[in-house]
Amino acid sequence: MRRWEPVPRYARKHSSTFTYHIMLRGNEGKKLFLDDDDKNRFVDTLRRMKEHEEYEIYTYCLMDNHVHLLISEKKDSISRSMKRICVSYAYYFNKKYSRTGHLFQDRYRSEVIDGESYLLTASRYIHNNPVKAQIVKNAERYKWSSIGEYLGTATKEPLVKTEVLLSVMSNNAERAVELFREYTSQLTDDVFIDYNEGNESSGIANTNGSLKDSIEQTLLKYGFNPDTFRECRDKRERNQIIREIKENYGGSVRELARILHISKDVVFRA
Repeated sequence: MRRWEPVPRYARKHSSTFTYHIMLRGNEGKKLFLDDDDKNRFVDTLRRMKEHEEYEIYTYCLMDNHVHLLISEKKDSISRSMKRICVSYAYYFNKKYSRTGHLFQDRYRSEVIDGESYLLTASRYIHNNPVKAQIVKNAERYKWSSIGEYLGTATKEPLVKTEVLLSVMSNNAERAVELFREYTSQLTDDVFIDYNEGNESSGIANTNGSLKDSIEQTLLKYGFNPDTFRECRDKRERNQIIREIKENYGGSVRELARILHISKDVVFRA
């Protein structure tokens, strides 16, 4: 059984799959990377720490003032691994720019990633960060993410473990890459932790009241409510209701799963 270090403020949730979406932020919203050399140094730091088999990385994306990682712990806890990464990079950055003080804001933010579909959704979300920030028009054009490793266009030494996500797409290698490209190109409203100056407490969007009311009305037509819907044993009927809710009201997979009291996998696959 893994032993976890006590942490202040709030207890972190632990993943049964030991996989997490991690976000690192620059202190006071300041930049973590001032040039390409800095980004290269951070990627090299991830690679160097990974060589000690402390973790596996499935997806990453470096923005100027924050970083997204989809990471799975191995020999050591994710807390220790992230501490080593941050300390190493902060030492380099402070020495290079003759500065002192904290580089990263507080400790890292994290959320549990359980299930293949959630892993895929999180990866798509991370790869599309530069698109949503209007830095590039599509994820493939962004230099500082793992998308190139998935599509076979990367020119640097491999860092991420691509076979986990690609194998979910297809057993055929070429087909898996093409399906991954198509999947990543889909822009969605999925909600994950992100850099948001206005809400640093949780990173999770509040469920819109009107969305919940609308969903309750739909469930009522079929004789359910949010508390009883999980008891629906007819898979075809359940999926039909979920698809109707998606088409009529939208909402992220996470929001719908929370309102309906069912797993994100069920919502995603409906």
